[in-house]
Amino acid sequence: MTEMKPMGLTSFDEFLFLLTVQKTEPIRKKDLIYMHFIEISSGILMIDRMVKKGLLDEKTDELDKRSRLVAITVKGKKVVIDGHKALDTVYSDLYGDMPESAMLVCLEQLGPLLDSTAKKWNNLKKFKPIVKDV
Repeated sequence: MTEMKPMGLTSFDEFLFLLTVQKTEPIRKKDLIYMHFIEISSGILMIDRMVKKGLLDEKTDELDKRSRLVAITVKGKKVVIDGHKALDTVYSDLYGDMPESAMLVCLEQLGPLLDSTAKKWNNLKKFKPIVKDV
């Protein structure tokens, strides 16, 4: 996480939120929070912090005036680019000597676990995913 602090992020979850918003913008705040398996109150605080930092913009949803939408700003997009560079360095240090084939096997083995967890979570929250892959 220390690699993210110079970019103005206080948690890795903030970086993950930026990635999701960049891919799905605009997105309802509640949907963004559910997609990341975070409690509503914690997620709202995180989003509000990111809006204050200028990483996200917030506006009222025209289809549902009670809902708020967030979109990534130019500053937020720069943080995503810088974050990828920082993570590339970390991943290279940790896994640089691991063959790509071994990494792919690990990812393949984790797929069913991730899918099962997401399905159970979504059923518990009565949340309909808006995208298949984030």
